[in-house]
Amino acid sequence: MKRKQLCCLLLALALIAAFFTGCAGNTTQAPADNAGQTAPADAGSAQTETTEPAQTETTEPAQTETTEPAQTETTEPAQTETTEPAQTETTEPAEEDTGYKFAAGKVVWDGNWPTTGYDYETPFCTTGETLTYWTVCYTPQYLPDEGLDGIDFRIEEQRRTGVDIEYLTISTEARAESFATLLAADDLPDLMNQADSYYPGTEAEAIEEGWFANIFDYKEYAPNYLHYIHEHMDEDVNLYDQTFLNNHTITKFMHLENIGGLDASLIGIRADWLDKLGIDKDTIDTIPEIEEVCELFRSEMGATYPLSVIFEPLDTDSYLGCFNTYTRLSTSGTSSYPSPNLVDGKVNFFFSNDDARNYVETIAGWVAKGYESPNWMSFGMGYDAPENVSNSDNGITGISVMPYSTITTKASTSNDPDCRWELLKKPSLYEGQVHHLGIRRGLCNGFGKTHISASCANIPLAVTWCDWRYCPEGSDLAAWGLEGTLWEIGEDGQRVATEWAYNNPEGQNFGFIKCMYSQNFLAEHGLGDGYAVYSYPGGYAVFDAFAYWYDVPYDGAYEWPRGVQLDAEQSNEFMRYADMDTFIAENVQAFVTGEKPLSEWDSYVATLESMGLREAEAIYQEAYDDYLARKNA
Repeated sequence: MKRKQLCCLLLALALIAAFFTGCAGNTTQAPADNAGQTAPADAGSAQTETTEPAQTETTEPAQTETTEPAQTETTEPAQTETTEPAQTETTEPAEEDTGYKFAAGKVVWDGNWPTTGYDYETPFCTTGETLTYWTVCYTPQYLPDEGLDGIDFRIEEQRRTGVDIEYLTISTEARAESFATLLAADDLPDLMNQADSYYPGTEAEAIEEGWFANIFDYKEYAPNYLHYIHEHMDEDVNLYDQTFLNNHTITKFMHLENIGGLDASLIGIRADWLDKLGIDKDTIDTIPEIEEVCELFRSEMGATYPLSVIFEPLDTDSYLGCFNTYTRLSTSGTSSYPSPNLVDGKVNFFFSNDDARNYVETIAGWVAKGYESPNWMSFGMGYDAPENVSNSDNGITGISVMPYSTITTKASTSNDPDCRWELLKKPSLYEGQVHHLGIRRGLCNGFGKTHISASCANIPLAVTWCDWRYCPEGSDLAAWGLEGTLWEIGEDGQRVATEWAYNNPEGQNFGFIKCMYSQNFLAEHGLGDGYAVYSYPGGYAVFDAFAYWYDVPYDGAYEWPRGVQLDAEQSNEFMRYADMDTFIAENVQAFVTGEKPLSEWDSYVATLESMGLREAEAIYQEAYDDYLARKNA
């Protein structure tokens, strides 16, 4: 009985096989792929019996019945029956079994660098896990009742990734106390924005003492982040230093940009006045040429204070970096000390050498000649001081530092219907000057960053969640937010900001709205898109504007590498010389106002040396030399 059942089963299987063979045009897969090389025995008999007739009597039928069907019926069955099932049967079950679709094991690596990025299949987590996220909102008064959990972008990000995020949103003022409390309780959240600013030690110590995870140990889960860094290190020489602590340590995911250098203040000029004077804007390249225009603006156009480029910290964005020294002073709210730069590998602190003297003497001359307002110190940190804005609106000033967005809209706020502001090129000291510092078109803004706690229960998931913001899908969502909220498709087919986002009915600033309804680029990690930042009406012209501004020779030879850091011992030693910061600020401001004559510059430097200037520089020299040794190891 069992033998009969077995025979029936075998017969049924044979009939099924014959059915599918018939459906495939009486062709089996093996003959199709191998064209007679691995044909079964009966096929060999067919060759024996028909070879001669085929050659002599039926040449055309032989081509029709054997060759062409093989070409027609082999390709698609091979794709259908071998390639696609292989992907289904080997990859998909493995993902479903674990509940994760991580990148680890799916990207080819060349040493410590992935050769490509990785497109995640989402959701990449189906386990229902939650990660806690310690973060900040700079405009909490505009948050919905649910907090960040009520923001559509955050909801969509969680839906796509499959990772639930529990936001711990702390006010700016309470962050230091909050972090200290969490640290004392040994209860750091899984993800933390800017935690290095609040940890009482170095980042290396935070890893050594078991507080921060070393992301490098989980690098296979972060191919997009590492691939972007590797692909753009030549474009931004500081990118590696800002993202790696050393060759085997990554402490955080940084906010990166696809287009660098779009956040600097620029120098605008009254182009309508130039037209009346018959001057071509493109011929104003140097500091002496700017001074000549100031004289004409005052004598011919009635400008009381034709120039407005210095403020309380003097230079806020190195727009006067042509002097080859860092030109921003410390103020009560922001310390710039010691702003070292390098000359032939030797450390120089700001406002202590001949380049600095040349800079201070030049701007002091502007104040003495009346080019600059005598109230320049009251303008605070920059352009938007009320008196300064009024001066540029009312024809008192004709050359002024201002954001690009202000240059393009200035005509609408001026009392002069003919007013037209345009952008100047970044000034040089002389024609053909090669700038050694002051032009950092960096791809890392240095603010947005996310650390992962070493106590996180699922570090691979946390790393993957962070890395997703650098892949095409994740970065696009994080940089732009959702269509209909922050952006829509304009008439030209490009994305543009919505009316609600750009002209918000509650008066919210467009930049801060973006920080809420897309990734907070001032605090969080991710890959930003410059087009999203400038998606407001007319904003895309900024890319041409910055290309014009930066169109000067530049080699970066004096720039200070951002990867140089003092260790704990060096930091403690350097604190002995902290008083020099106040001394420098008070004396330099006195030189610029004229309260102190420039003839006393050498005496000022001698006093700095007696306070320990050279010893302090030696500490930074040691740190720089250590940095070079690590980098070249």
